[in-house]
Amino acid sequence: MKKRIDWSDVYMAIGAAMIPIALILYEFGLMWLPSAMLLSSSIAFALGIMNWEREEKEKQRRRDRARRKYEDIA
Repeated sequence: MKKRIDWSDVYMAIGAAMIPIALILYEFGLMWLPSAMLLSSSIAFALGIMNWEREEKEKQRRRDRARRKYEDIA
């Protein structure tokens, strides 16, 4: 069975990877780039959370549908 990509994991990983990079650049004195990276990492985290919530709702719908189908058979 083909596994679907969990985009929430991808967004969370991107956001988590950008934070340390932004902190390192901030230490080197580049002020504007870390600010932009922190903003984009927070956007990536927000996208990840929204996508995770959508995926969880979809999983719950599938479980409910399977349970109803099982109840109809029984």
